[in-house]
Amino acid sequence: MGAHSFGGITQAGAPGNYTYAVKAGFENKPVTFASFYDSLRFINWLNNGQGNGDTETGAYTLLGGTAIPSNGASVTRNAGAVIALTSESEWYKAAYHQPASADGDSDNYWLFPTRSNTQPIAQAPPGGINSANYGALSGLTDVGAYSASPSYYGTFDQGGNVSEWNERIYNNSSTLRSIAGGDYETPGELLDANHMRALLGTGESQNIGFRIVSVPEPSVGVLVGAIAGLALARGRKRGDSYS
Repeated sequence: MGAHSFGGITQAGAPGNYTYAVKAGFENKPVTFASFYDSLRFINWLNNGQGNGDTETGAYTLLGGTAIPSNGASVTRNAGAVIALTSESEWYKAAYHQPASADGDSDNYWLFPTRSNTQPIAQAPPGGINSANYGALSGLTDVGAYSASPSYYGTFDQGGNVSEWNERIYNNSSTLRSIAGGDYETPGELLDANHMRALLGTGESQNIGFRIVSVPEPSVGVLVGAIAGLALARGRKRGDSYS
């Protein structure tokens, strides 16, 4: 992360006394070179108040005290988590869902996360309507740089820029976790709703980051809405072909 031209954070100091700094020009770019377990630890830290907050418990319980948790193959979100890595369904719904009335598409999902059933145009930011950073275009771009191409829920860059970890254990694997969204290097077809991929949970890359979800405080209304939303996300027509 510190040495690569697309890594945005530097580390200084010694074990137990490290300090970190953001490289100039990377303040608004997605964090890369983060493994699945790195993302869970960061989220735990957020749940625990940042500062000296614990990284091994919170939204996720990571056992073993090692970089690769001893329960890494099975770790899932803890009940009561306030901040979490997106689940597959949360990521998918935020990217592709639309009310049928929005464009007359009866299956309630767009094919691309730019509110379109047509492949986005690969062009430099800020781009225009239905544009994205992909196809070896320009490397990392600032989060939200494609301001004319949000999802229905106002999220940006779920197609292109960086691929993103989600919680899904891929095909019941002991080592693989799901990533979604394509990145600045991928061909356009990997941006669409029928393509999700898998990577070793320990994998790190200049084109892989993660997306965080904030979980609202439980209430009857929220729980009903969450259950309805989850059912809708799982009832999608597009995207069911991957495994």
